[in-house]
Amino acid sequence: MTFSHLYDRSGIRWGQGARDYIFADGEITASTPAALSAALAKYHAHPGFILVLNSPGGDLHAGMVMGRLIRQAGLWTEIGSEYPMALGLNPNLNASLFPYLQTPGHAPFPGYCYSSCTFAFLGGVVRIVNYTSDYGVHRFYFSGSGRPEGIRVSTEMEMARIEHYLKEMGVDPDFATKMVLKGREHVSHLSERQMEQLGIVTPFWQTTWDIRQGDGLFYYYGDTTSVNGHHDHAQLYCALPEQRAKGYDVMLNLFVDPAGEVSPASFTAGVEAYNLRLDNDGLVFSNHNRLIWRPAFVDGSTGRIGVILGFKLKQFTQVMDSHYLGFMFFNPRGEVNYLGATMTLGRKRLLSFAQHCMPRANTDFTLSNLSASVPLSQLSYRPAGSGQFTALLGHPLAAGQSAKITMPHYQGCAFDMIGRFANQAGVGWRNVDLCVYGKINAFAPAAGPAGAAGTVTVANGGKAQIVGLNISPHSSRSWGANLLAGANHDQQQALAPGASRAFEVPLNRTCQYDIRVLYDSRHSEARMNLNLCRIGTITFAAPALK
Repeated sequence: MTFSHLYDRSGIRWGQGARDYIFADGEITASTPAALSAALAKYHAHPGFILVLNSPGGDLHAGMVMGRLIRQAGLWTEIGSEYPMALGLNPNLNASLFPYLQTPGHAPFPGYCYSSCTFAFLGGVVRIVNYTSDYGVHRFYFSGSGRPEGIRVSTEMEMARIEHYLKEMGVDPDFATKMVLKGREHVSHLSERQMEQLGIVTPFWQTTWDIRQGDGLFYYYGDTTSVNGHHDHAQLYCALPEQRAKGYDVMLNLFVDPAGEVSPASFTAGVEAYNLRLDNDGLVFSNHNRLIWRPAFVDGSTGRIGVILGFKLKQFTQVMDSHYLGFMFFNPRGEVNYLGATMTLGRKRLLSFAQHCMPRANTDFTLSNLSASVPLSQLSYRPAGSGQFTALLGHPLAAGQSAKITMPHYQGCAFDMIGRFANQAGVGWRNVDLCVYGKINAFAPAAGPAGAAGTVTVANGGKAQIVGLNISPHSSRSWGANLLAGANHDQQQALAPGASRAFEVPLNRTCQYDIRVLYDSRHSEARMNLNLCRIGTITFAAPALK
């Protein structure tokens, strides 16, 4: 194995500083650990140097000795080559993708690490396998003469040493299982997912989220620690009165740690643009964008570079519908052009927190009981799609009466609701946006002349189209087919406002049925436990706009 050194300044532009690489290429022999020690001394290696391995492996014991030397020196490890010798060695990659892969413009280029090299690689305090490089393990064997019994004993002793080494390096013991899946001449090429599960590769960041209090408000705080030791963070909080007056519902503060790579003040003065990077998309915007509440600044207490963004709740929901969030500051004229960070999002908790930022007045509504004679005895609610329902109606609402319903404070806009009438008929609404709709109509059909046996008439008494209709027995757990879908399920048979239509129902012995309609606004309304042997017409009316 040979060793060479490369000092790379290309990362400075990206705020990552210069990188020192030591390239290790060739077979691992009994003399390789000594050669590695000499190379570390020659190149004045210190923690953070990256040892790039490109090797078919070789001596198992020497590989583990190398790993311990690498760990003691605090080096990172990566698989790659100093020279572009292969398109992409990883057989887990579909070869048809190669025309679409960007060829690296500088080292490290794709490489491979097999056999004992995989053990040397585990010594890195940070371990990186690029998607074109290959990490492969196989069963070890022992050269030289000896009786079969002696080989068996040696194998058991070596496996014990291997398991101890894996524990020392913080790798899952199942790594040893992967080694013996194939024969000694066949390599098991590990996928990125397998390497992640076994702890072979290192995540580049780890994020924690918690609720904190400061400056007179509660906020959701996310702290990200990168492999470089940088601390970046985000703060989510409800818009203050002056921010809400500008149309914002939630505010997001983003902070990047310059970590000595650049002067915070000089970099901030030249920031002209920002980038929010999502799972499969991103937003690029300037200092004049509507999202910017406060452009780039230096936080006096931490020295981190920050920006404050403002969102409407719906807009924030779209941005946060992602597993990961990256953010970057762009200074086109500095030696460092980019500073950024990436964090893992706790999407459900973030959105739940943001929904609590909506003012109570936005979700109050009027409830009207349009029944001819039946009181509405119960009404319960829950935030759309959440868990248990909570009682909302303090006393029964008589037929023909209306009442102003004040929703609990900071519960967002979208709700599911269930009502129960005195005659045990039920009514339900799903995913109703109470920031948009201000009146909910509830009525239970009174007993009257039934239609022809096995038919029921559905009338649209509201101002929104009904695009879906389901009728199912009350005892059923499934709604069944959409009766308005048409032969080709093209939604061409929508029930327009003011229209009505008769539908055949195969009546069962109890006559008790549930009926659900879906409006073109995407919320739904249901009537439960209706006796279709006694009721001929059922009228639906979508919630009215504020």
